Amino acid sequence: MSVAAERAVSAPSLPDWIETAAARAEGPAWLAERRQAGLAQFSAAGFPSRRDEDWKYTDLKLVTRREFGDAGAADVAVPAIDGLECPALVFVNGRLTETRHLPADAVAMPLAQAVAADHPACREWLGRIARPERHRFAALSAALFTDGVLLDLPAGLELAAPLRLVFLAVEGASPALACPRVLLRAGANSRATIIEHYGEGRGESLSLPVTEMILHPGARIEHYRIQEQAGKAFHIGALAARIESDATLVSHNFSVGARIARVDLDVELAGPGASVEMNGLYVVRDRQHADSHTRVDHAVPRTRSDELYRGVLAGKSRAVFNGKAIVHPGAAGTDARQSNANLLLSPDAEVDTKPELEIYADDVKCAHGATTGQLDTAALFYLRTRGIDEETARSLLTFAFADEVMARMTLAPVRRHAEQLVVGRLPDADRIREFT
Repeated sequence: MSVAAERAVSAPSLPDWIETAAARAEGPAWLAERRQAGLAQFSAAGFPSRRDEDWKYTDLKLVTRREFGDAGAADVAVPAIDGLECPALVFVNGRLTETRHLPADAVAMPLAQAVAADHPACREWLGRIARPERHRFAALSAALFTDGVLLDLPAGLELAAPLRLVFLAVEGASPALACPRVLLRAGANSRATIIEHYGEGRGESLSLPVTEMILHPGARIEHYRIQEQAGKAFHIGALAARIESDATLVSHNFSVGARIARVDLDVELAGPGASVEMNGLYVVRDRQHADSHTRVDHAVPRTRSDELYRGVLAGKSRAVFNGKAIVHPGAAGTDARQSNANLLLSPDAEVDTKPELEIYADDVKCAHGATTGQLDTAALFYLRTRGIDEETARSLLTFAFADEVMARMTLAPVRRHAEQLVVGRLPDADRIREFT
């Protein structure tokens, strides 16, 4: 698949970039149309500012003031997850660089190859689930992406091992731009565990990853999204899923890296019995900024969503949580639950949280709530009376707060990896490891 667009993205060069991208768009007619639609959508909307309601608390000036481009190939170590041996694909700056033991019983192939072969899943679903009119940077990604992954699970298949997708962004002659795409089609009654791992990489970068999923009736996908990018990285991602009758998506969204990290999670429960469990944890410090936007559309009767997001903020960090559940007309029997809790470890840390419910049907069970506070002084006092110094006690309580989300991770090596990333960001980390 040919490169679809010029890779220089910044607010000052946007008009020239749009013209260049339109001139260079190639490939199958259906893909060219979607690229052009993405360009048109992003061109009309432009880079978001704080005047946009969905971006009110996230300032992208640090992004728009920079020039990002095609940083090319780079040598970089692939991050390990101790105890996890499984098939993997590795991408550096949006390009496939390595494959490891891909499963033979499912289609797992580079997206560029799948598009070149005119794979029917690409034609039917690529760019159709993460809708450009709803996700501004997904529209940009549709125009820019060069590669990614197609995972097509036949009906009834259960993958014997997890599949790990590793994405690394490495600065080269210019700050790197990476726009990887993941397209997952889970056939009826299939089962799989997928790990998207955004490793540390190196230097300045802008990552615009987009994951699209279609879960056919009875399918079950457990999806891990681990983001631990370098401190100079900017990460603006989206995950969109359509879940059909009696299918289940379990989503774990874990974020500790990047200077600015924004992830939009958009789920349509499109068939009776469809369900989604969304677990999220963001841990930020210094001047990091984490922004989590979630949306669940209960489009039909008898669907269920369970959302638990927690944040830990230190230093002068800032976080945003906006979670919306929409119960559409006629969606009787909906069960929608949403909870967001935030722990502020510094008087300079700040969080903006906005849980939302829109209910247009009767006979539903819906609940939501949000809390923000400091460590429990009574619990802190209790640990001090047991001979634990104050700094260690504070770190233990902080870890326990975060662990309520991590405990939901059923894949032990990934859970331990997440736990160690959290511990490493706490004071007295070596002492805390004795307790965890």
